[in-house]
Amino acid sequence: MTLENANRFIKPNIGTSNLNWSLDDLHALASQRLPDIITDRNDLILRADANSLWLKWFIEGFCSPLRYVDDVTKGEAHILVDVTNRVDEIFTHEPAPRKKIFAKQIALRVMEEVTRQRNIKRDFATTKIKENLIAAAAIPRCWLCGYAFSKEAIGAFLKKPGTGAIQLPKLVDILRPRGLKVRDLSIEVEHVTPVASGGSGVGNLALSCGWCNRYKGAKSLIYEASFRAPRSPYNLGGIKLHELPHPFWTIRILAVRRMCEHIGGCDAHADAHEMYIAPVNCLGLLARIEF
Repeated sequence: MTLENANRFIKPNIGTSNLNWSLDDLHALASQRLPDIITDRNDLILRADANSLWLKWFIEGFCSPLRYVDDVTKGEAHILVDVTNRVDEIFTHEPAPRKKIFAKQIALRVMEEVTRQRNIKRDFATTKIKENLIAAAAIPRCWLCGYAFSKEAIGAFLKKPGTGAIQLPKLVDILRPRGLKVRDLSIEVEHVTPVASGGSGVGNLALSCGWCNRYKGAKSLIYEASFRAPRSPYNLGGIKLHELPHPFWTIRILAVRRMCEHIGGCDAHADAHEMYIAPVNCLGLLARIEF
């Protein structure tokens, strides 16, 4: 990326808070591409998650799956009729064979979503499943951040008699403040792919610390969390910072990247180590994963 490209992005975007309600200004803003240097290593996640949302909105623009979820008498044939009519309205001058193929593709995607929502059910972890999840790992860890569970957390999870209480740490990392509550350090069974997004089956279950599970919830895409980072001035050495990473942003990046990104080089990864978030730029809000 060149300084010229960065400057081209900045110029039309100055004062965007006042431009968001002007159609002409929005045209100018929409034509700009965010310089890769701003998003650093997370450019892939940001763009992929955006495209996932756009694809969902695109398909729903032709036919909303919610029209058919509750009416089990409606199937793909009914969806195809509705989608075909909509395609004919939009692409008036396109050849009929091409419109037919396109309509079938849209109807198929809509039907997939209808089927998924009709079959949604939550898989609950039985005692046996919990035991298997613990036994499957040499050191049971949170699949998201790599936190190694304490013997007290494991005992409470498996409901072993005589298990001691989970002890809260004396110090908590402000960038990932896990340990303020006992739940943060407890073991929970987490759906890797949220049930609301189609996740199902025992293979979709994994161990998670309570902190990660609480902030991940049913979210899958980074844009499903509030875009505003928590405001909390704090000192990092001799530097004063004013914002904390959004918890879900932290979890999303930890779950996808999984490897330590320390500039000096490191082989640590979330399958065997606890991962942390460290500032890339103490004057800004970007962060990277570190061990």
